[in-house]
Amino acid sequence: MGRYRFLIPCFLILFCHGVSSMVRAGSIHVGSGRQTNSISEALAMAKAGDSIIVHEGLYREMPVITTPVVLIGIGSPVIDGGNKGDVVSIFANEVIFEGFTVIHSGKSSLKEYCGLKINRGVSGVTIKGNEFADNSIGILVQEAQGCRLEDNRISTSIAENPLIGNAIHCWKSQNLTIKGNHIRRHRDGIYLEFVSNSVIRDNDVARCLRYGLHFMFSNY
Repeated sequence: MGRYRFLIPCFLILFCHGVSSMVRAGSIHVGSGRQTNSISEALAMAKAGDSIIVHEGLYREMPVITTPVVLIGIGSPVIDGGNKGDVVSIFANEVIFEGFTVIHSGKSSLKEYCGLKINRGVSGVTIKGNEFADNSIGILVQEAQGCRLEDNRISTSIAENPLIGNAIHCWKSQNLTIKGNHIRRHRDGIYLEFVSNSVIRDNDVARCLRYGLHFMFSNY
């Protein structure tokens, strides 16, 4: 009987370990010869907490992120929006987006197209170590909170004044951290409108058309 008492706890330990392995967040690799060659397909496959590892290459697509995931670029993969609209759109909380080059948003004097948009109601997003080039607006944060924009390089070569937006444009958002970004040649470097309780520090902003740091109805 003593032997069976020993076997039962061992069985329970093995069973619980198997269950935890099944529910543990997984990884999806994107690129040539990987699980998929599309970031959008990987996002459709992903569950909350998964990591999507995107390998070096050119991805002509406009990913929409609706699940809390980690997206990591290896070798600075390029996401090209084809001058059509917002290149990357985030609708989920706690997303991490790191290591990408994001280019060619739509360009309009009437709409605020951007390289990456954090949408209304989202919280806890981290955008870190990316390059944004030739977008109208680099990063747009709209009615979000607790987001971090760190160590990104943001620039544009758009020459038409009405089409140039701000490098970082934040509207009706709270508790943001905007730190260590390198910004060139946008309209304003960092634009804050109705933004409160946020930290803006150690950003390198130069050669913009107007202000390096522009406050509108904002406070710390």
